[in-house]
Amino acid sequence: MTNTYKPIYDERTGKIFILAGEDIEILISRDGNWEYP
Repeated sequence: MTNTYKPIYDERTGKIFILAGEDIEILISRDGNWEYP
């Protein structure tokens, strides 16, 4: 992962969205599952 990333927490769903660089997106749910949308 790059040195510049932006984590975003959605309190409604409990999911964390991580945007790293221009093309890496990761979605992490409360149960720890990762998705690459």
